[in-house]
Amino acid sequence: MMSSVVPLRMIVFQAMFILIAIAIESYIFRRQLQVPPRTSIEYAATIELLSVLVGWLVFFVAEPLLPQAVRLQLMNYIFFNQWARGMESWVIPTGIVTFFLSFFIKLQGLIQLKVLREEPRDDSLEPQGVPNFTTLRRPARTTSRLAAIVLLANSVSYGVISLVLLLRLITLAAY
Repeated sequence: MMSSVVPLRMIVFQAMFILIAIAIESYIFRRQLQVPPRTSIEYAATIELLSVLVGWLVFFVAEPLLPQAVRLQLMNYIFFNQWARGMESWVIPTGIVTFFLSFFIKLQGLIQLKVLREEPRDDSLEPQGVPNFTTLRRPARTTSRLAAIVLLANSVSYGVISLVLLLRLITLAAY
């Protein structure tokens, strides 16, 4: 008979972090993109879930490649919430890589969502002939603006989640 262990505590914390990130990022999207609340929540929820899905896929691909000692410490943390000495050296580089990977995924996801939600363009409204310089720069300017907004939203949500993790660590250390 095959037995399995489900890391319920980790699942609950992941769900809580997803909800925190969606709330924060949707607020920032609503303010910065000037979209209705429903649209901002759809954007935030979709790109957050995409980011989490890709993150877990990367984890499951990378986990078997880690050294055995690191794998055991990682599993102890995930399943039993036991933080082993020596893991501190992995936390900061992993956090930085995770931050930028999730930023890139969220940015690409938001760009694709905006493309999917846009009404088809009517090319007959564009002037014929040689396009002017401002017409050529418009997509790059839009992408850089979206990148700045996603970077802000990702930074704030990561900051709040880091604060929650720090408070959790402090309260666990107190007991």
